Amino acid sequence: KMLKFKKLGIGGMYQGQWSNSMLSLDMYRRDNDLIDLKYEFEDKIVKISQQKHDSNSHFECRFGHISSSLYASKYYSYIWSLVNSLDIFSVIKENNAFIDPVFGRKLYECILSKGSSEEYDVMLESFLGRKSSTDAFYDYLN
Repeated sequence: KMLKFKKLGIGGMYQGQWSNSMLSLDMYRRDNDLIDLKYEFEDKIVKISQQKHDSNSHFECRFGHISSSLYASKYYSYIWSLVNSLDIFSVIKENNAFIDPVFGRKLYECILSKGSSEEYDVMLESFLGRKSSTDAFYDYLN
């Protein structure tokens, strides 16, 4: 029964992550204009996430992921890494290659061994044999 409801509320969770990603990008792009940011957060981002929000809580000031200069605008990478890993897994699943050493070697050679020496999109396309897609992510949500 627990597995049946495993994805209950998952859309709302990712909607919240998306709105947090937008807030992170907005804060990164701006100067320290918190008044405009607060207005934009309440007017735009809360409507997108459709989450209840107490305007006195100042979520934008306690959003811990952006307090570090190492993170800055990179909050979106949580979802993006899931989108890409599900895309990779979809190719492995389609080919029933869960323990296939040829696919393992290809993943290593195309992505894992490269580190950051190449653009990620290029490495991903090299492994997938096509442009990356969000289809596997949307299948996961459904």
